[in-house]
Amino acid sequence: MRSPIIAWCSLLSLVLSLFVSAVAHANPAMHGTWRVAVLKKGKDKQPLASKGFTLVLEFDHQAKTWAASTKGDHAEERKGTYTTNGEEVVLESGGTKYRLRVVVQGNQMILSPMDDPETRLVALKVN
Repeated sequence: MRSPIIAWCSLLSLVLSLFVSAVAHANPAMHGTWRVAVLKKGKDKQPLASKGFTLVLEFDHQAKTWAASTKGDHAEERKGTYTTNGEEVVLESGGTKYRLRVVVQGNQMILSPMDDPETRLVALKVN
């Protein structure tokens, strides 16, 4: 028969591991509004503002939804749901899936397509 202390420690360990796993996969740092500032392709950098183009991304961590809107010569809006697995984020919209690697460092988010890691969008947090 196990002692109550060992049983309690085992339960606590399980709860903590589930919590850490949930935090790691939910990526709450993505939550909020982000303005894409730069498009990088290899060593080339292109500030989007200099092209008269604005791209805003919004992530709702609790609802697991995303929205993107562009302003400029070609205005467009898209939205959908997303799932996360560590740094991999899958955005889904209208039956199309976009697989991205997303890294959040403070007020900066770097997004790159899984099939084209040389291309990166650098976004700054708005709120």
